Amino acid sequence: MEINRTIYLVRLLCSVFITLFVFGCTKAGEEAKEPNAEGVITSVADTAAAKTIPVAEAKIEGFALNLKVGDTFKYKVTQENNTDSDNEITRQSTVHIYKQRVIAVKPDGTFDLGMEFVSTIQDVKSTNPKTGDVLFEQHYNSSDTADFNNVRNVHLSAVMGMEVVLNIDKNCRITGMKGVDKITAKIVDKTPNFPEQYKAQLTQQIENVMFATFASQEFLQYPEQKLDSSYTWETVTKSPLSDVFDLKSTTVSKITGVKKLNDTRLAQVNAIISGEIFAREKDPNLPVLITVSKSGMSGTLSALVDAGRGTTVTKEYKINMSVTGTVVNKANKTKQNETKSNSLFYKIELIN
Repeated sequence: MEINRTIYLVRLLCSVFITLFVFGCTKAGEEAKEPNAEGVITSVADTAAAKTIPVAEAKIEGFALNLKVGDTFKYKVTQENNTDSDNEITRQSTVHIYKQRVIAVKPDGTFDLGMEFVSTIQDVKSTNPKTGDVLFEQHYNSSDTADFNNVRNVHLSAVMGMEVVLNIDKNCRITGMKGVDKITAKIVDKTPNFPEQYKAQLTQQIENVMFATFASQEFLQYPEQKLDSSYTWETVTKSPLSDVFDLKSTTVSKITGVKKLNDTRLAQVNAIISGEIFAREKDPNLPVLITVSKSGMSGTLSALVDAGRGTTVTKEYKINMSVTGTVVNKANKTKQNETKSNSLFYKIELIN
């Protein structure tokens, strides 16, 4: 039944371990483009001419978004996601390119940021580790007309070229979003007998997976207070990982170096990440009851940030996650213990 498949595919995208990754787009042997006269960074290639300066000389006291109407950005993101569980092994690689434009600077200091996906290439394969049987497999390229028009790929194609407006504050927190309902309408239109009661849930999943997650992963978690001479800060966040899981993470970040291009300061930030995964409060609409008995997350992060604008030039991290829990079927009361582990590598790069 197509409706079940559509919901499964969207949930696959926002599974407990989903994350994004980005590779650089300057080919080996390709000459870096000349930076513009003002020193504004428009791609990672512009940083080749930057000169290293002492961290103290840079006088960086913190980070905050400092954008103006008309600013545009383009990023390439690549996901490599390996998830292992008792009953399923999933290997997923995805390459996304998306663009952004600053539509408005609000009186309260927040920004309306238009975000639009330009292209997606995705390969997903899930197998049963005990039998080797293929449980699910998908290959998709938005530039391929047959892939793009195939109704089975509507959950991916419906996002392409559709601008969604995010409201973001100076600390890179998403405070609002509009425009996803148009994407939901396209998916529903192409999915026969789509239940009305699932529309709101689908909209929320698209908001979280394809827009909030990407935008949040793009930025660092900025310090709330002025930095001292250690140039170190700690942030603790709680965020949704899926329909049933939340993640509480602690990130300890430090400015370890600074480069300068004309008047543009580029801060090198390294961080250590740790966290725990929690099952959300009981949802009466879910057919199962999930409890977590053991979980953990650890990783490292490295980023290059335009200190003046608060925007990301490059960012990458390596993460390992694991969760052990019990799933109880509410209908027949059957119980299943399950353990999932996941390794992630993520890198994002500003491109022309």
